[in-house]
Amino acid sequence: MKKLVSLIAVAVALLVAMPAYATNYTLWIHGRHSGTPSGWSYWQSDNGSYVVAGTNVVAVNYDGYQHIATTNPIIVSALDTYCTGSNACYVACHSAGCSQIGYAIDWHQPMRWNIMWVATGGSAAGGSELANAGSWMTGNPIDSDLQVGTMRGMYNHDTIGNLIWGYVYTYVGGDYAVATNCFFPGSGWACFKSGGGGNDSVVAFHSSGHFRNSGNYGSGSFSGGSFWNYSISNFVDSTNGNYGHCVSGSYPCQEGNWGGIMGAVSGEMRAYAN
Repeated sequence: MKKLVSLIAVAVALLVAMPAYATNYTLWIHGRHSGTPSGWSYWQSDNGSYVVAGTNVVAVNYDGYQHIATTNPIIVSALDTYCTGSNACYVACHSAGCSQIGYAIDWHQPMRWNIMWVATGGSAAGGSELANAGSWMTGNPIDSDLQVGTMRGMYNHDTIGNLIWGYVYTYVGGDYAVATNCFFPGSGWACFKSGGGGNDSVVAFHSSGHFRNSGNYGSGSFSGGSFWNYSISNFVDSTNGNYGHCVSGSYPCQEGNWGGIMGAVSGEMRAYAN
């Protein structure tokens, strides 16, 4: 708890120190999808409301089926439109959408975008062991990108933190879904039991927590871990498993919790993205 409070204090201090811009926008970048979502459909929760917040919200919709390199120009175009000149942006991303923003910043930004900070929920920027196991079955181009080795070599993960005003704040869910535990490191013999392996049912803690290596799977402290530059684990749901990977709360998210891990990101945007 002390660690979380101190990190929030750091976040508040950074936000107070941010430079002023004419107009601020909050960009929401979705994750893996069967195609291109319509409007805010990706972010709709089970109760019909939308898991979005912030000032001047913008849905950045791309084809979540194709390779990241193929669809990344959509993210670049949105950043060029809303985050340049006298304007600035906050960015919220989910799952593979966090790979998209990292890829865009590393490959396309010669310091041309005014990005205040990035809040990632269930980030797949470090890849997913589920993609390692199943991409050959789905045949989806993006699933081949999401293999752990591929994703970690696709771009320089330090660049995103190096070139934005604030930090990359990560939000990590802890669903521990029995159906997927065996795919993640750290499960051992208990992979068929609830609590085996540090994951949110889709990505392991080491990926969603923005670790440099895949050797840290465990607790909220991530003891012994090394983050990509200027990344902070701002929220880790490692004890109760109340927030799963999804947006809406449907399986494989923890049932009965509105918004999944993106509910936590939405709360941060509501409080600080203005």
